[in-house]
Amino acid sequence: MPLAEKFSILVLILSIGAQLFGRSLFGKCVKPVFVFSVLGNFGYAFYLSFLQYHAFLQPFREWPYFAYYVGWRFFSPIIVALVFALAAKFISEFLNPRFNERFLEKEESWLLALGVFLTGYPGFLFYIPLMLVVGLFISAFYHFFGKGRAPFFYAWLPVAIFAILLKSLIPQSALNFLII
Repeated sequence: MPLAEKFSILVLILSIGAQLFGRSLFGKCVKPVFVFSVLGNFGYAFYLSFLQYHAFLQPFREWPYFAYYVGWRFFSPIIVALVFALAAKFISEFLNPRFNERFLEKEESWLLALGVFLTGYPGFLFYIPLMLVVGLFISAFYHFFGKGRAPFFYAWLPVAIFAILLKSLIPQSALNFLII
């Protein structure tokens, strides 16, 4: 499992702990956690680029080739995940008020964005359908027992961990058709 996935799982576990022990505090901290995750992933990509440059590209290749290589290899998955995470956040924030706040609580759009971003690309392609299936089961359970609206607040982050672990079990050769 790559270091970026270990970092993502650590951030998600710490976020789940914060969720369980201080929901009101966590609502204020979820945005900084997202920003920290973005900076951590980009910092790791810069570190890998630095190592790549000094390992074998420095004496043999030109700068444009190196920039193209590290851009596609290290930065494009992070940028794709970030774009989809922010798109999911803004779409959920746009649609939720139109349906009288029926689907998400206030902090859940950030939890969605954090889950999408930390599962990475192509991991969020597993995360989103997985979350839809989990949400369907939670909603069916709540509907069956007549409990009203099903909260997904505590489901976003554990499902993201499960999606990361699921992605790490699938051989890379099977994931190559999903990669840009």
